[in-house]
Amino acid sequence: MKAGFSKVEITPDLHKMDVYGLGYWFERQIRFTAIRDPLFVRTLAWEVGESVCLIISVDIIFDCYGFTERASRRISESFNIPSDLILISCTHTHSSPMVGLNNTDQGSEYGVQVEEAIVKSAELALMKIQPVDVSWSQIQATGIVRNRRPVLKNGQVGVLHSDINNDEIIDPGPLNETMSGLIFKTDAGEILGILIHFGIHGVCIQCSDMISSDAMGRALQTFESSYSDKTSFMHINGPCGEIDPISMGGETELYETQKRLETAIANLLAQKVEPLKPEDVCGYRNVFLAKRRQTKNNEEIQELLTSFGQETSEQSQTHHEGIGYKKFLLDEQQKLSCCPVAVPVKFQIIKIGNIIFLAVSGELFTQFGYAICNQFPQYHVISTGMSGFWQGYFPPKEAFSRGGYETEASRWSRLEADQCEELLERLKQEINSLCLEEI
Repeated sequence: MKAGFSKVEITPDLHKMDVYGLGYWFERQIRFTAIRDPLFVRTLAWEVGESVCLIISVDIIFDCYGFTERASRRISESFNIPSDLILISCTHTHSSPMVGLNNTDQGSEYGVQVEEAIVKSAELALMKIQPVDVSWSQIQATGIVRNRRPVLKNGQVGVLHSDINNDEIIDPGPLNETMSGLIFKTDAGEILGILIHFGIHGVCIQCSDMISSDAMGRALQTFESSYSDKTSFMHINGPCGEIDPISMGGETELYETQKRLETAIANLLAQKVEPLKPEDVCGYRNVFLAKRRQTKNNEEIQELLTSFGQETSEQSQTHHEGIGYKKFLLDEQQKLSCCPVAVPVKFQIIKIGNIIFLAVSGELFTQFGYAICNQFPQYHVISTGMSGFWQGYFPPKEAFSRGGYETEASRWSRLEADQCEELLERLKQEINSLCLEEI
C-alpha cells in the first residue's frame, strides 16, 4: 500500500483580479480587498493493489465554477485514473471567492486558476507516492460546533444568527461532534499526511472582505508548519448544512475556534488507532434527478411585493428577518422558478477496504450523515456534501414545517421536501450494490 500528499496554493492575486464572496441578503456580494490567510488545494493519492484513487480537498465555499468535472476529466485522461476514483470536495469556507448566488459573475476566471491547481496537485501527489501504513482514529471534539436550527416553543426554528433565549428552546437539534482521521505513516514511522473528517460551517467570520480558509484551514496550517515540509493535513467537511461554530463574529472568535480545533486534532493524533489493511478499491458515480420545489407564480409574487411596499416596519441589517429580507426571498423565489424542474444531484462513492467515501453535490444535514453511518456500521464512512456543482441545502422533510433560512424557496433550497429522503434511499441502495460486488 502506498500514498502521496500534495498542497498547491490557490489564493487569488487581488492585484490582478477582482473576486467576490457571499454577503448578507442586503449586500449579497462582498469584494475581497485583503488576505487574512491563504487558500489551498490538498490531494491524497492512495494506491491499493493495482488501483489508485485521488481524494482532493479545495479551500473554497463550493464549486460554482464547474472546475470539479473539468479537473476530474483532465486528471483521468492524463494519469489513466478512472473518474469514479477521483473525488473532489470543497471545505466550505465562506471567506473565499464565488459567482452566481452572490448575483455577480465577476471573477469567473478564478475558476480556471482553481482547476489548474487541482490538476497540478494531483500530479504532485502521484509523484510523491511511497509505501505507507494507514490507521483510523476517532474522537469526540466537543465544544466546537452547535446546531443553528434549535426548535423553539412555537414549533419553529430561531432566526438564523440571532440571539435566542435558552428558555425558549425545546430541542437544540441533532449534533455530530465526531472527528475522524486517516493517518498515513512512512515505513520509518513518520507522519506523511492526515485526512480529517469533521462537519463545520466555515463561518467564524461571516461576510468579510478578507480571504480566509477559516478556523479549520488555519488549524491545518498550524500543524503543517510544526511538522516537516513533507507532511500534509487535509480536511473533508462532514454533513454541516445546519452546523455552525459556537464562536462566530470577528478575529477573537476565529482564533478561539482555531485553537479548539487544534486541540481536537492533537487529541485525534494521540488517540489509540485502528490499523487498516485494505485490499480492494472500487468506485461509482451517478446522478439523482431530484424534483425542484414548487414556487409562487409571477403574479402572486408581484402582489406580495406591492403589499410589502406599503409597510414601513423596521428591519435588521444583520439578521434574516424584516420586510427587506422578505422582498429578497421573493426575488430568490422568482429566480428559482426559472430553473429546470429536475435538479441533477451528482453523487459519488469510493470504497477502499472498510472505508467508504460518499460525496454529494449539496449541503447535507447532520441526520443524513447519521443515517448512512447507522446503515453501514461495519464501515468507516466519510461523507461530504460539498462535491460537484453545488445544488443548495438538502434538509430532511421535517425541517420544512419548522421554517428557517435553509428551507426558504430559493436557489439555495431547490428541492421538494421529500427529496432528501429519496436521495438517501438511493444512496443506501448504491452503497449496498457496490459492497456486494466486492464480496
